[in-house]
Amino acid sequence: EGEPDLRLVHPKLGRVVWAEIKREKGKLTDRQQEAILVLQEAGQEVYVWRPSSWAHIIKVLGGGVTDDHITR
Repeated sequence: EGEPDLRLVHPKLGRVVWAEIKREKGKLTDRQQEAILVLQEAGQEVYVWRPSSWAHIIKVLGGGVTDDHITR
């Protein structure tokens, strides 16, 4: 409970992406918000992805460097 749904690790790039998967109008629980904040404070890439986030997901997973970590 709380930790994002996905932890994607790319050892060769030294990259870790955390992602919480939500329905389009799904809301984060308090525990999820807290976990995301802790990960962000630790310098981690953390996202909340919804069906409408598809283009952003492709960008992130395609290796695009982005600082627009979605946490809504």
